[in-house]
Amino acid sequence: MSLDRLYNIAVSYSQRYLVSEAKLIEYLSRKIHLATTNDAERGKLLSQVPSIASKLARLGLVNDKQAASAKLRSTLRSGYAPRLASSLAALKAKVDIDVSNEMLPETLKESFPDLEGGWEEESNKGEFFARTALSRSRRGPFRISDRNKKTDQRDIAWLRRRGYRYEDICKAMDLEPDDLF
Repeated sequence: MSLDRLYNIAVSYSQRYLVSEAKLIEYLSRKIHLATTNDAERGKLLSQVPSIASKLARLGLVNDKQAASAKLRSTLRSGYAPRLASSLAALKAKVDIDVSNEMLPETLKESFPDLEGGWEEESNKGEFFARTALSRSRRGPFRISDRNKKTDQRDIAWLRRRGYRYEDICKAMDLEPDDLF
């Protein structure tokens, strides 16, 4: 693999996906390990990867904030609680958690236009996000098929895995905390 080919791979990947510098470095390193068998050639190419990533960042093809924002929107659409969505977005985009947390309020306003004010201020925001997740996935009170104790337990577990508090889950599902036990 030549340096020109590696650069072309990096440009092509950066044009196709919103990536961070760290994600691009990981991708290129994996490509180099798969394409080369000579250790000397591999070492030479691996040493060039950070400079290629920083050059593409200067050109605007690689952007940590855009990558974090895209992953954050994706995790929020999947029904994750805001704090967990921010952590997962940072992990998936390979950016610092502070970058993802900085994007969170703006992304929440874009993703949930009927959410007014600061999302951390009111206590019923957790219920709002849990109810929205249930609605989008057609679970809980929005289930098309019959709803019973077993489906409620599954839906509660689904929301718990997405980072919601039990009290918010019960309110979103129109249940009393002691209904299922």
